Amino acid sequence: MGVTGEIDRLSQLQRRIESSLSPLGFVPESRPFTPHLTLARVRDQATPDERQSLGELIASTSFEAVYKIAVDSVHLMKSQLTREGAIYSRISSVKLK
Repeated sequence: MGVTGEIDRLSQLQRRIESSLSPLGFVPESRPFTPHLTLARVRDQATPDERQSLGELIASTSFEAVYKIAVDSVHLMKSQLTREGAIYSRISSVKLK
């Protein structure tokens, strides 16, 4: 799901984080930054029918509600994919001014 608001500030934050992590050995992302929220993931085992059903459900759902979310910190997370699902671990946190 796309996000709106102060996207320029969010993009600036992303660039600053990426440039700070690069000297630590983190490879910069090759894709352009696209702010979004991931609402769901489809497992590789999902059948074509299950994927089709999910696509139809998403297409028929209205996402017109607007919510404001105040962000006061950023958490650097590690995602480890397992057969049971992703395991998320917090590596670091920074309060925003």
